[in-house]
Amino acid sequence: MLRITLASAALVALAQAVGDAIVVNKCSYDVYMSNTPAMGGGYSNIDQTLSSGDTYTQSWTELSNGNGWSIKLSKVAGAFQDNILQYEYTFHNDGTIWYDLSAVNGNPWDGNWEITASNGCTPRQAAYRYATDDAYGMQSCGDDATITVTLCSGDGSGTSQPAPTSSWGTTTSAPLPVKTSTTKKQNGGHHTYLAANKVQAPAGDAVLDVAKAPSPTPEAVTAPAPAPEAETPTDAYNGPAVTVTNVHMETMTKYVTATAAPAKRHEHHARHPHHRR
Repeated sequence: MLRITLASAALVALAQAVGDAIVVNKCSYDVYMSNTPAMGGGYSNIDQTLSSGDTYTQSWTELSNGNGWSIKLSKVAGAFQDNILQYEYTFHNDGTIWYDLSAVNGNPWDGNWEITASNGCTPRQAAYRYATDDAYGMQSCGDDATITVTLCSGDGSGTSQPAPTSSWGTTTSAPLPVKTSTTKKQNGGHHTYLAANKVQAPAGDAVLDVAKAPSPTPEAVTAPAPAPEAETPTDAYNGPAVTVTNVHMETMTKYVTATAAPAKRHEHHARHPHHRR
């Protein structure tokens, strides 16, 4: 009887060791949340409004399809496609939690957020700004850690990885202002989206719209004229001296073509796929 009790206590201790995903709204306005499991995975979306001061908590939850969750955060009610911050994680109950923040679909808080963790884990204050910066955006901790994302943290510690600049010009993701005090805990993890018309690039990088790619532009290039060639009168000509100058002009046409690459799949980790829907 004693052995059974000890074994049961050990199992309970192991179950309690799993950490949580937490979102804290320190903003003075409501924040709208849609916690989305990638391709279902046995769960449905969890939608909530976080009033100022509210906290949302979800224990690390494994999906049956091996994917993860995206906790989408928006300043606009029901708007979870563009200008959102995503807190994403994948849990496989193997001792490691993979997580990240993603600003690929927008940057509504413009760095005014903070990631903290328990269990001695030290997160980087970093977020994805484009789909290929896995080394910068993807992070991991032991799955007994609790990872907290605080909005309107006030210290502006959140940053994003800049992308290379382009000769087509630059664009920046402009911040977009919008308004969670009871603590809610709900077991619900990552999803799959696909960019449609254009790839969102980080601040300082170009955004090239496929539909608006510039047409080939002819650019006239005029070659310099060769130096005049003087011809000396020959003995066969008995008239007055004549100087003949040959001028040869050549015009070359150069075409400059811009090619827009198709949108890349936003896949942060081999076990952690997600991109714009």
